[in-house]
Amino acid sequence: MRILAVIILAYLLFGCAGAYIKQIPVVNSDGSKYYLLTNNMNYSESSRAYAAKEMKDYSTKLCPSGYDLANEESIPVNHVLGIHNGQYQLIWQIKCNNQL
Repeated sequence: MRILAVIILAYLLFGCAGAYIKQIPVVNSDGSKYYLLTNNMNYSESSRAYAAKEMKDYSTKLCPSGYDLANEESIPVNHVLGIHNGQYQLIWQIKCNNQL
């Protein structure tokens, strides 16, 4: 019974933390194209490293000929009431090498 409880707890803590990367294509006023990629993480260094690895893997699939990371930032995620909930959103702005 204890083992089952540990498995369920591990699933709740880590299983839901899988990568869900949102991709938003953007075109600048000069016609250049880039992507905004977002991924959720908490403030721990291991969570940030995992989120960055997932973003790198996703970027490599999105841009098989390579990409340039133009900008990276993390912002806090707040509840509806404006209270910080301990989660952060990692945001990358990338430009594929084969795009104008």
